[in-house]
Amino acid sequence: MRITVTEKTGTTVLRLNGNLDTTSAPELDEHLSRLTDMGARRLLIDLSEVDFVSSAGLGTLLSTAKALAPCGGTLNLCGPNEAVRQAFDACGFSRIFKVFENEQDALSTS
Repeated sequence: MRITVTEKTGTTVLRLNGNLDTTSAPELDEHLSRLTDMGARRLLIDLSEVDFVSSAGLGTLLSTAKALAPCGGTLNLCGPNEAVRQAFDACGFSRIFKVFENEQDALSTS
């Protein structure tokens, strides 16, 4: 998985490319932990180039959201394809996370 990190309007945006699965979830977790340790509190994960999300990937997203909550931080998602959106819906993650159609929508409402 390739992870690109940028800063936009006070939000740290992570663009993922590849599958978010057992192999790549630890790498994403490391990125997210490093960012939150450096003070990032508003995170947006762009899933537009992610084809598949496993339970390991979902767990990484959930643990980061839980870690951010006590300090008022947020983890939002954008751009999931239909298969990824269905995985979120099936696990109830669509009720936990704000999921936006694209990065522009996410940044304009946060």
